[in-house]
Amino acid sequence: MNKLLSAIAKMKKFDVVVSLGEQMQMLGIAHNLYTYSILINCFCRRSQLPLALSMLGKMMKLGYEPDIVTLNSLLNGFCRHGKRISDAVALVDQMVEMGYQPNTVTFNTLINGLFLHNKVSEAVALVDRMVLKGCQPSLVTYGVVVNGVCKRGHTDLALNLLKKMEADKIEAGVVIYNTLIDSLCKHKHVDDALDLFSEMEKKGVRPDVFTYSSLISCLCNYGRWSDASGLLSDMVERNIDPDVVTFSALIDTFVKEGKLLEAERLYEEMIRRSIAPDTVTYNSLINGFCLQDRLEEAKQMFDLMVSKDCLPNVVTYNTLINAFCKSKKVEDAMELFREMSRRGLVGNTVTHNTLIKGFFEASDCENAQQVFKQMVSAGVPRDIWTYSILLDGLCNKGKLEKALVIFEDMQKSEMELNIVTYNIIIEGMCKAGKVEDAWDLFASLDLKGVKPNAITYTIMISGFCGKGLKQEADALFRKMKEDGCFPNECTYNTLIRARLRDGDKAESAELIKEMRSCGFRGYVSTSGSKDSIDSESDKREAGNDAEIACDDGEEISSSESSGKRTGLPSLSHCGFCGWVRAFSSVIDFRERLSRNRLRDIKLDDAIDLFTDMMLKLGYEPDKVTLASLVNGFCRRNRVSEAVSFVQKMVEIGYKPDIAAYNKIIDCFCKTRRANDALNFFKGIERKGIRPNVITYTSLVKGLCNSGRWSDAARLLSDMIKRKIRPNVITYSALVDAYVKNGKVLEAKELYEEMVRMSIEPDIVTYSSLINGFCMHDRIDEASEMFDLMVSKGCFPDVVSYNTLINGFCKSKRVDDGMKLFREMSQRGLVSNTVTYNTLIQGFFQAGDVDMAQEFFNQMDSFGVSPDIWTYNIFLGGLCDNGKVEEALVIFEDMQKREMDLDIVTYTTIIQGMCKTGQVEDAWGLFCSLSLKGVKPDVVTYTTMMSGLCRKGLHREIDALYTKMKADGLMLNDGTLCLRDGDITASAELMKEMLSCGYAPSLLGDRESRRSKKALSL
Repeated sequence: MNKLLSAIAKMKKFDVVVSLGEQMQMLGIAHNLYTYSILINCFCRRSQLPLALSMLGKMMKLGYEPDIVTLNSLLNGFCRHGKRISDAVALVDQMVEMGYQPNTVTFNTLINGLFLHNKVSEAVALVDRMVLKGCQPSLVTYGVVVNGVCKRGHTDLALNLLKKMEADKIEAGVVIYNTLIDSLCKHKHVDDALDLFSEMEKKGVRPDVFTYSSLISCLCNYGRWSDASGLLSDMVERNIDPDVVTFSALIDTFVKEGKLLEAERLYEEMIRRSIAPDTVTYNSLINGFCLQDRLEEAKQMFDLMVSKDCLPNVVTYNTLINAFCKSKKVEDAMELFREMSRRGLVGNTVTHNTLIKGFFEASDCENAQQVFKQMVSAGVPRDIWTYSILLDGLCNKGKLEKALVIFEDMQKSEMELNIVTYNIIIEGMCKAGKVEDAWDLFASLDLKGVKPNAITYTIMISGFCGKGLKQEADALFRKMKEDGCFPNECTYNTLIRARLRDGDKAESAELIKEMRSCGFRGYVSTSGSKDSIDSESDKREAGNDAEIACDDGEEISSSESSGKRTGLPSLSHCGFCGWVRAFSSVIDFRERLSRNRLRDIKLDDAIDLFTDMMLKLGYEPDKVTLASLVNGFCRRNRVSEAVSFVQKMVEIGYKPDIAAYNKIIDCFCKTRRANDALNFFKGIERKGIRPNVITYTSLVKGLCNSGRWSDAARLLSDMIKRKIRPNVITYSALVDAYVKNGKVLEAKELYEEMVRMSIEPDIVTYSSLINGFCMHDRIDEASEMFDLMVSKGCFPDVVSYNTLINGFCKSKRVDDGMKLFREMSQRGLVSNTVTYNTLIQGFFQAGDVDMAQEFFNQMDSFGVSPDIWTYNIFLGGLCDNGKVEEALVIFEDMQKREMDLDIVTYTTIIQGMCKTGQVEDAWGLFCSLSLKGVKPDVVTYTTMMSGLCRKGLHREIDALYTKMKADGLMLNDGTLCLRDGDITASAELMKEMLSCGYAPSLLGDRESRRSKKALSL
């Protein structure tokens, strides 16, 4: 009978097994040990843990002792239950106490349960504990752990486990490699995935269809369709049949690359191989047809999909609805929307957004609003794009008042509005003539924490121009550039059109020239400007500067008709000096663009342009041009090429000025090549080129950053002797260097010298001095310097406040630190993470745990993100103040959020566990560090040894001590402790300690005196 029950249980017919068990009892057939084991297993599989425990009780009352199989079944029940994982761990400990030897199944079950409850570190640590309990992890064990850590994104940890398997001579199979490759692919490490693929082949592990499918999908996601195609060919050659996932990934990529023909051929290949396309395949093809405006073929593919019993999903419908809306067939799109409902599919946010936009573009404002109302009543979430589409549609249809009502509701709902939303409303206001309201909204953006972009500025400038507010438009244009927001074509054309309407030919010419130097061209509406400013008299009126951008034979309208941009004026029409200036401005603009990552313009292009269009054509570059090119090399850290370029220019007769040489010296200094900078400096002096304050300041800063403050001081003396007046940057660099080297007195003397020379100290000078005083516990002098800074009209920044707050906290004057914190807010300064970290640590050190916790909890509400140091300080504070359980809750939360924890975090928690007697848990966490890819330091080892020492586990301490030295870690004076009653061993340790240069701490007890006596023998 038991064989029958076992066979039915293996078929997962657990209800049948339980029913048969009940019938057996009714018929008087007694259950034996094996029957009870089978029934307990079935109850556990059905998540009926109380019944399983009841059955175990009956079994034991009848005198049956559960075997390891029964207990493993019960363990599985605890693991599957929502809140009984701690009972599962306790059960394994009880099994050991009762004399049972947990086997691989026991540990595998528990590991799986720990992963189900997101206890990743405990699951990984259990692998090491298995070995300690005399049970060697199997391939299945590693498979469970690798799968568990990969699912939670800990791929590095999984790779460490693979190395551990190799060390333990356990050969990983294709399943483990597939898990790792898939995880690497999902986390965007495609090259690492390919390397692992090569490695598995070298080790003789044959890849299967899952291996190839993961890699092909990943390569496709990164647009590497040729590599993906190569893998597909390789797969076919090896007689590994591709599946629907493989084909679908490639089809989707071909579609996105615009290679629809290749995608169709792959689809036909699938059909030939009798591989049924799935929803993903059809969706990709339908999307491909829609992208190429082949709407009829898209609809045919949709109908074919339905006829093949492959049911379309929301994505399928959204793709077609979007295509119909773009083709102005909104009614057809609505019919599809209604069909979705009939099929039981609910349109999502994207569906409704698409339809609302479609109706607005078809000028059907009423239906657009109706769809929005349906969306609200159906409970479909509205996102920022829903509202942006709705606001834009209403504003474009002249319904600004309605848009403003919705906009106000959005603000009240505390929805996070983006710049697109504000742009729409500002433009709507401007179009409706409400330019003052638009300006008020624009001016409020900074307070809302929203940064205006080029479109925002252009809309507002256009609004001012429309009202004839020329001065306001010009002021905003200047502010735009000052804020580092580069004008676009539309900005320039808006201003040019306004100038032409006002008959301002000279300013129009200047704007056109500036626009063309930036590589932009005019629209048709500005091309008529040529007629206004083309004559010689108009050129003179414009200042005759650099032969204005639209010269005799070259006008903006010609570039419009040809469809090409003309970034440079024609050489045949451009004067010599004008060309040099124009070329220099192009180089400089390219540098600015590259610096701001607005365009991918390479320095090499500028060099080629320089060679081809200047040297070969006989035009002499001016000093500005040479400095621009040198600057280009230096910005990319190509300083050797900059030096070669300057030398070449000198050889052929050109003389760069000090500006070009300064850029090279500055680059040497910034890349920590102070010696090269000094040698180059001596070289330019030999050439008779006189250095200036910038030269010396760059060198002083470079030497200070390299720790050579005495050389920097000599340079400062040298520049004063040569009557080159240092500036505030020169002095501040040296003041900061003195402070960092503990020479606060010398730093203060330099400060006094600055004052005597009437060089006004800046925020950097004062902050360095305040930091110096704080570092030497001269907190009152630091506070006086802070007050002096304020009295001189030099307003402190967040760094200044943080430095002084830290000084007060270290001096146990947290209340004074809090006064400064409040003062920051009154001055409109926003505290950052460092501010909060400092105060939290200060409160803990002052024993005020409640205030520390309150500050920690405040951070998120004030928009300040805690970093790893915040958490380390907080965990350390809780542990030091006996709140280890609270610390463990936060630590678990950090792990769940997959924060990048460092060794300080782990050491803090290990120390907290040891202090509260949880040494086994601390040991488990310590053992898991290598698998997490975190290397313990000497403090971690010392902490763990201290915990083991308290428990009297001296063998474990010795083993750990040996491992610590084998890992190449140097001992510190906290590592060595007196052994209980083992005077000889203690004496040996103390000798070793003394040889390392450490002084033993006074133990103040009989053992310390006995150990000293032993040392003297």
